[in-house]
Amino acid sequence: MPLSPRLLFRNRASSSYGSGHLRRSLILAERLAETIGQEAIAFLTEGDETAAAVLAASGFSHRLIPEGLPADAEAEHAAPFRPQVIVCDLLDPEPARETGLKSVCERLLTFSDSGLPGPAADAVVCGQLLAHGVNPGHASQRLLLGPEYFVFDPALEPWIQREKILRPRAEKLLVCFGGYAYPQALELAAATLPRLAPLNLEITLITGAACPPELASRLQNALPVGGTLLTLTRELPRLMHEADVTWIAGGFLKYEAMALGTPAAVLALVEHQDVLTRVLSDQGLAAYLGEVERLTAQGAADSLRRLCEDGAMRETISRLGRQRVDGRGAARLVKLLQNWLT
Repeated sequence: MPLSPRLLFRNRASSSYGSGHLRRSLILAERLAETIGQEAIAFLTEGDETAAAVLAASGFSHRLIPEGLPADAEAEHAAPFRPQVIVCDLLDPEPARETGLKSVCERLLTFSDSGLPGPAADAVVCGQLLAHGVNPGHASQRLLLGPEYFVFDPALEPWIQREKILRPRAEKLLVCFGGYAYPQALELAAATLPRLAPLNLEITLITGAACPPELASRLQNALPVGGTLLTLTRELPRLMHEADVTWIAGGFLKYEAMALGTPAAVLALVEHQDVLTRVLSDQGLAAYLGEVERLTAQGAADSLRRLCEDGAMRETISRLGRQRVDGRGAARLVKLLQNWLT
């Protein structure tokens, strides 16, 4: 751990929490490293063994702490880094957590995916579409709201620029519920996909990390002849661009599908995904299937079949999605952080 990185990313990643927050932090860190240097950046991450491996491979200095850090312990753990700027990327950090982080840095940027600004951050980012207005936590707090601040993987950028060709009837389906294996969602997929056999779809399913072997075997058997089962892949942008429909979780993937123009059927894995995905559905930006605990295999199959067969619906979702996002959110946030660090 460097004695004094200029920038500290505070985040969390695990099978129960998901990988999106760490992934977003790494995207920003890699872009910033081009100008301030990798040695000026460090990570303080609650996480599991998979998160530790991701951080080790990144090359950034990091400290892994157990999940469940009390909010009032933030300052104690962040203070040894002595950072100039902290980026806190948790789902919705509690006021005490945010206040503790602000006490050990000059500037604090907080991500709040539910649009709940805390009392201490200098800037709050919510790259999601919300059903409610947002008021700043204090008079000088800057609010950065909406999909124009959504952080995309740089690997998507060339595919975002390409024309999206929509077939009248879907031929390719991509299924991916995130960077970690979510057994309940994958169990649902194993029961749903055979019901789509009459559509003669070419199906690719990405399980995510740590999928139990027995479940992976059942998923392989659920795929049609010629179907592809992957654990993780760097080809996700290409696969999503080439798909006619993608069945995804309600996390960050839904905005990547919008940027690529790929019509998405979205499954909520946790409560906040239900709230956020309903906003997209109400605006015609996605087909919302429901919460994983309540959705049946037949219900999922019926919704997927309708989306695959309805070319007009898919064209509308694709067109509206591309109008709402431009893929330049990371560049906007990097510029802000660079200004803070100079």
